[in-house]
Amino acid sequence: MKDNMKKRVLFAVILALIIIILGFLVFKLKPDYDSVEKFNSTNESINEFPISGSYITWERALDYLHSGEVASIMQAHSLEVTLQLKNKIILKTTEPSIDEIFREVDKCGEVCKNIITSTE
Repeated sequence: MKDNMKKRVLFAVILALIIIILGFLVFKLKPDYDSVEKFNSTNESINEFPISGSYITWERALDYLHSGEVASIMQAHSLEVTLQLKNKIILKTTEPSIDEIFREVDKCGEVCKNIITSTE
């Protein structure tokens, strides 16, 4: 009976340690979007290599759009816009109002004519 109790206590301790380690890893590995944006905002040229998955400012997203580097755009109802660049890098931003990204694509003209667009 005591061996069974010892095994249960040992199992509970090991399980608790695993949960603690996993919790630490989740919070430690969570992207820090504020520091990513600070990094991106220090790069004056859009020719700098952005980090895929970065949140960028709306103005910076428009710079990418008008540069001809955007391959596709996806707009969510939450106003989040995802840009996929031609080099496969994914960038995210928040548009000021719904469908603003599509109005910008229209304004962009010839440079943006082949961009694939979608909405949620």
